[in-house]
Amino acid sequence: MDTGGGDEAEWSNSERSRAAAVADLTGRSSTIEHVGNFQPFAAGGFSAADPVLSTGATAAIAFNDLMALGLVARSRDRGLSVLADPSVTGFDDVLFADSVSPPLTTISMPLVRLGTQSFEVLLEYLTTGVAPDSPSPHTAQLVVRGSTGVPRVPGRA
Repeated sequence: MDTGGGDEAEWSNSERSRAAAVADLTGRSSTIEHVGNFQPFAAGGFSAADPVLSTGATAAIAFNDLMALGLVARSRDRGLSVLADPSVTGFDDVLFADSVSPPLTTISMPLVRLGTQSFEVLLEYLTTGVAPDSPSPHTAQLVVRGSTGVPRVPGRA
């Protein structure tokens, strides 16, 4: 379940959905459903929680960690146990993502390397007037923490 967090046609949203479809390694069929566009903040995740939970989804992929935290908060308000009802993951690995309860599973980007590379590209352009070749891509890393687990099977405890 994709909670959005911007225009559904945005590159980042389509890449999240594509990655989620590829990441289904359980052999079970999966459906990726975009539940709407919500603000990319905790309040947006809070608002997205009811539409996500009403689908019976076993997992929610939030646009970013702030939305994931809002989704977790609303799930708790409804008396649900995140991890079981449903697993939640975000993107960005924000400060304290590992300190909340449950610790948030997230996709972490090498932000220091990206910032350094961006500065070097800008500096080269400013000093030479020539735009350098496209920088090399960086690999995101899945950081598995306590907000995700094995999907529940309907009808089983």
